[in-house]
Amino acid sequence: MFETIDAQVRPSWTLVLQDGHMTPAPALWQRPGFWNDYFDDVPQALADFRAAKHKLLISDRQN
Repeated sequence: MFETIDAQVRPSWTLVLQDGHMTPAPALWQRPGFWNDYFDDVPQALADFRAAKHKLLISDRQN
């Protein structure tokens, strides 16, 4: 479903292995229920999304 073009994991990301699946994402996005809260417009989830996204964009600009 996707192609890996870089084997490096960003320093701000964590890898979670659960039920045989590996999920790479910022730590703020790894908490149980995060995506449900995000799509339900829970303010803390929206703020966590924006904070992690901002950190990723800044990191990309520096590399």
